[in-house]
Amino acid sequence: MDISRKLPDTYIVVDQVYTLNLAYNVVLKVLELMRDKDLDDLSKLRTALFLLLGDDVSKSLSIEEMDAVCEDLFEQFIAFDNEDEQVVRDIKGNIIPKEIIEKSKAQSDEEDDDQPLYDIMKDGEYIYASFLQAYGIDLFEEQGKLHWYKFNALLVSLPSDTKFMEVLRIRAWKPSKGDSSEYKKQMRKQQEIYRL
Repeated sequence: MDISRKLPDTYIVVDQVYTLNLAYNVVLKVLELMRDKDLDDLSKLRTALFLLLGDDVSKSLSIEEMDAVCEDLFEQFIAFDNEDEQVVRDIKGNIIPKEIIEKSKAQSDEEDDDQPLYDIMKDGEYIYASFLQAYGIDLFEEQGKLHWYKFNALLVSLPSDTKFMEVLRIRAWKPSKGDSSEYKKQMRKQQEIYRL
């Protein structure tokens, strides 16, 4: 995130300027929409573009053009595939906090690393509570206001004493040689409780 520049708020499609809606809750709705197995691809495209651009571009664009616009919006504004960002994501696209990455690398084992550490939808209550605890931000009051970039920056920077970070530590835990059998049993039980 380049804090020397204004956050993106417009997007141009064939010489038409649209107001870009990158409120965190809108982006989360779009991500949820894309994972919905009950909707066909065209409905997903139209709805995602309507949510992000606030207008029905399907009237003026072909399906191929809508697909290209949607892909461009994801690449430019949602996915953060920018090398300069140094953001690491799990297989579901969730940002993995640096603290968890470092701890996980140090404890690297033969266990399944394809399992995501969190799901931004399923862990909503932990994220909500952690934002309120750490920043005094009520995410429900910030719907439609808090930009996706800001949301992600705050999410990856949550302090270690928040519930969300505690849950991530539990999910990322792997046994090490110095752990007692009682501690291992307790941690496995915690992992079962917080399993996705």
